[in-house]
Amino acid sequence: MSKFTPVDETEYKQRNVWPAGFYAATVSDAPDGCVEKLSKNGNLMFETMFLVYNDDGKMRQIKTWIMADGKAAFQLRTAAEALDVLEVYKAGTLNEENLKGRSCFVKLAIESDPNGVYDDKNVIRDFKKHVPGKVTAADLPKVEPKTAAETAADLDDSIPF
Repeated sequence: MSKFTPVDETEYKQRNVWPAGFYAATVSDAPDGCVEKLSKNGNLMFETMFLVYNDDGKMRQIKTWIMADGKAAFQLRTAAEALDVLEVYKAGTLNEENLKGRSCFVKLAIESDPNGVYDDKNVIRDFKKHVPGKVTAADLPKVEPKTAAETAADLDDSIPF
């Protein structure tokens, strides 16, 4: 039998997460990319899908909820400043259309399920307009969806089971 090194529990739970840190990101311009909603407590929030890019240009979608009212109302101001719509925010007229397609940097963290049922996942903890030493989201290559033929060509049929 061959010798191998088993993957420990922490590595296994974090197999699909990126390391914590700042990443270039863009708010999805899809119809459901940013939607105004009310929280369980009746506070206004924006359910927002960010397209997050790592340094290799790979993209991942991460959903976050940006609070506009209540104890976490600072989140919307922070996001508005990072997404370069602070003046619209200050006028009190910011809506989801103002956010769609905008780019900034997001700070990713790793969140673990306290019950241990679900694997670890990336969550967005902060927004910044600039991060020293990082490229801007505009500098990253645009990721176009693959055609059905390209997707089929990427499939590997050599799986032994």
